[in-house]
Amino acid sequence: MVFEDEFLYDCFYEKTMELGRPPTCEELADDKSIPHYITFRRRLGKKNEICQALGIENVSSHTHRFFCVDCPHEPESCGEDINECLDEAGDYLEGVV
Repeated sequence: MVFEDEFLYDCFYEKTMELGRPPTCEELADDKSIPHYITFRRRLGKKNEICQALGIENVSSHTHRFFCVDCPHEPESCGEDINECLDEAGDYLEGVV
């Protein structure tokens, strides 16, 4: 099956909005509702290139994990939206990224 580039960009963007950050190759590969990671890689390039084309920041999945580790709340049970926490964090991310 051949996918149009625009469709692939849309899928990547929607997955980014769902996660609050660009998806990892594993997250793309595991999501059976979208084309496999290899399709994105071959057609659109590396994650950084896709993010650049979409005008979104290429935030590492590790950033979220580290942010939650440093949080004073219990990450597993806090129930907060990570994106709201990140918005309130100010310059925290500059020391992590």
